[in-house]
Amino acid sequence: MLQQASLMTEGPRLCGNSWVFQQDNAAVHNARLTKDFFRENNITLLDHPTCSPDLNPIENIWGWMIGDFKIIHH
Repeated sequence: MLQQASLMTEGPRLCGNSWVFQQDNAAVHNARLTKDFFRENNITLLDHPTCSPDLNPIENIWGWMIGDFKIIHH
């Protein structure tokens, strides 16, 4: 769970007052408690598709690793 002190102090400190928080729209990030926290604290979210590989490079890396694993073990 996001810690209010960390997010609320580090976002503006690192990025200035007009910072935007990035997360994918996975179900765990769309919990009502999380949405309420962002809304109550006026945090702007970057809107993009769930598990979007173009904004989440680890998704591409997992694909490459699985392909290499299949080549090695078949």
